[in-house]
Amino acid sequence: MRNPFTTQHTVNASYYSATQGFEVSYNGEFAHVFQNWNLGLDARITSANFAVNFFGVGNETVYNPDAVDMDFNRTKISQWHFQPSLIYKTSGNVSAHIAAGVESYEVEDFENGFAEGFFNAANDVFENQMYVGGEVGIHFNNKSGLLSLPRRGLELGVVAGYKQSVDSEFDNQLSYIKPTASFIYPIHESGLVTLATKAQANFILGDSYEFYHAATVGGNTSLRGFRNDRFLGETSFFQTTDLRVCFLEVRTGFVPLRIGVTGGYDLGRVWNENEDSNQWHDSYGGSIFINGFQAFTANIGYYQSVEDSRIIFTAGFRF
Repeated sequence: MRNPFTTQHTVNASYYSATQGFEVSYNGEFAHVFQNWNLGLDARITSANFAVNFFGVGNETVYNPDAVDMDFNRTKISQWHFQPSLIYKTSGNVSAHIAAGVESYEVEDFENGFAEGFFNAANDVFENQMYVGGEVGIHFNNKSGLLSLPRRGLELGVVAGYKQSVDSEFDNQLSYIKPTASFIYPIHESGLVTLATKAQANFILGDSYEFYHAATVGGNTSLRGFRNDRFLGETSFFQTTDLRVCFLEVRTGFVPLRIGVTGGYDLGRVWNENEDSNQWHDSYGGSIFINGFQAFTANIGYYQSVEDSRIIFTAGFRF
């Protein structure tokens, strides 16, 4: 298949004022380096102040935002990874990849934070751990319309992989399987009113791994009314749905604009072997979006759950 590019590079950098942490990532793809296979390069590095959320293990972990500040459940984790891959693309919207990677994690809790009380001070989780692993995946995507505001299509994929700690002192290893399905369907023939939904699961196989490799739900890409990684377990599932209505198109001499609103609902949970829970978590909300030049979309939303409310800004739609 002929690629639409010879090389493609994407660099992202983020700074988080709450923790003074930052991360930098790079993704590159080089066409036809090996017959019909492309070469992919994926890399990421964070500062020592970069933080993730940790609320404990389970589907019903307790969090009271009125009793603790947001830093209480933040855990500092310095990390980097490098993953080269071979990518095969067909003319029928199907792609597949084979990858090998190396990554490193070093956890440091905030003083008097949640992780400090959850883990023993001598726990291996606070040691610098390096992992190597491999991954395979296949992906189908025929979403059509504007790239930043797709109006019709189906996306299916599954990724499977294995990771193992390099140092035999830790003996951590896990396998994972992540199936994903999403679609966008135009309710009105104009394509200005669409229904979009996404479902994704994550199965962690094995019982010797650290919390940063566990399956989670919560945050901008799953349960949008909960904080990132709010629930953590061996298996996770979420389903998120949006009704998107583009109600105004403005054609100016400078920027053609499309303005619309969304209404969204999310449902999800995690499972653990030693936990008996029937609880499902949900959140709901909506957003206002502006699409310009038929190329970019700015989206600001408000989402509510039983324990929190969040304002989310995204560039484009996540599904």
